[in-house]
Amino acid sequence: MKIYGLLAGVNDYTPNVGKLHGCLNDVDAYNDHLKDAFPLEMLAIEVLKDSEATRPNIIKLFRTHLSKAKKDDVVLFQFAGHGARWKAAAQFREFYPDGFDEGLVCYDSRREAGNFDLADKELAVLVHQVARTGAHVAVVLDCCHSGSGTRSADDVVQLATRMTHTVNSERSLESYVDGYYSQLVSHGERLLCPPSKHILLAACEREKPAFEGHDRRGIFSNILLATLNKCKNDISYADLFLRIRATVRRVAFLQTPQFEVFHGFNSNSGFLNRAVSAVPRRLTVYFENEAWNVDYGAINGLSSTPDHPANFLIYDESRLGEPIGSGKPATVSLAKSQLRLDGFKPNKLERYVAELGSLPTASLAIDCLGNSQVVQAVKAFQLASEEHRGIILLDDGVPCCDYRIVAEDDRLLFQREKGELIQGVKGVSGESIRYLFDKIVRPVAAWQHGIELENRSNQADKSRVPFELELLDAQFNGQQHGDEIRVSVGKDQRIKCRFRAKNLSTQ
Repeated sequence: MKIYGLLAGVNDYTPNVGKLHGCLNDVDAYNDHLKDAFPLEMLAIEVLKDSEATRPNIIKLFRTHLSKAKKDDVVLFQFAGHGARWKAAAQFREFYPDGFDEGLVCYDSRREAGNFDLADKELAVLVHQVARTGAHVAVVLDCCHSGSGTRSADDVVQLATRMTHTVNSERSLESYVDGYYSQLVSHGERLLCPPSKHILLAACEREKPAFEGHDRRGIFSNILLATLNKCKNDISYADLFLRIRATVRRVAFLQTPQFEVFHGFNSNSGFLNRAVSAVPRRLTVYFENEAWNVDYGAINGLSSTPDHPANFLIYDESRLGEPIGSGKPATVSLAKSQLRLDGFKPNKLERYVAELGSLPTASLAIDCLGNSQVVQAVKAFQLASEEHRGIILLDDGVPCCDYRIVAEDDRLLFQREKGELIQGVKGVSGESIRYLFDKIVRPVAAWQHGIELENRSNQADKSRVPFELELLDAQFNGQQHGDEIRVSVGKDQRIKCRFRAKNLSTQ
């Protein structure tokens, strides 16, 4: 296996764009990581810094360097710099109604008239051209607007953002790389980005900021590489995504990293296709009520939104080596989904299993504090348990999550963020750790996932639909905290209560 890498970063932008300070450091850090993680003879890395990182040079190295990758090779494109919006060619509006490209601001992008950013739609063409050989392709973007496939010099919460101004002058369709899209129009084809099997690791969501810290490093890149090093690279993209998202949001609450898999890319594979020890959870696929079903739904964190559809890899139960096809949810309910199977002709008499190939959308981040040996035992159990894979344990000693596990010499405590005890377990053993997760943590995780299912587009007036909880036993006192009522319960005690809901609206 050969790893073909293109690492690009720009600090030295013109004043009207805004200079940055951490992008070249990011490039060096990725380069050092590759040299530490892989034998040098496997690496073929090209580096572009500042004046070298022009739009023509990036396009050229996609064509002359990254395109050398063959079926079992790895391609890595990494960019650190400004991200920005530019008014797209009018012909795109039918398919991309917002009317803007999200792009990478190269060194030369805005130095003179006639220069352009490297638009997301152009990056899609370049990635398509290197991925069609079957190579493992990863794109890592530490810039603003990166969640669409594509960094401001403002000061937000004392962190510098990697975003610059929007350009409102419209590009022509012919100006996109190689005239690719104008050729589609001339052939009567639709103006859609070409599909390719790859993963995008983006510092933030589309139209959102990405920050660099006071250490002159991109927060996303810094945490990504630190997580890989801490896990000794034994981590899948899916687990990496959950850990990085939880950690980045503590440091920069406005920044939410976004990983996206495309065209059947398996998120259970390791970073840059390294082997990982964790085995993905496999689920039985069964035929019932004239449809193929899997017992996995929204409460498990399965995406039900059209713009981020989930994807299952389907295996023949007797041959688990390579997937025989894929399945996309036709319907997603709380704990179950109906699948549309694709890529093979399913037989109702055969048995199939599925694993989630797309990225999970829900997780519960928990601080894990206290005795280091006990913390490691708790983490080892969680990582080895398929049913608890949606839980992320953070053990850097800085309390920051809504929940925490405190590991002491003789007990385990599960608490709210301010140290309020939810429940504890006496003793530290395999049995007590399992009880902690099965009986205490997992129900809370399911509750949190349920909260995420709230219909936020509901237009009803909540004040017209009041809810009331009445405690029927005088020994219990409930304390109201916003929308929550908290009641302390002792061993073997049961709460007697009455729950009322009223509808005072006209709906």
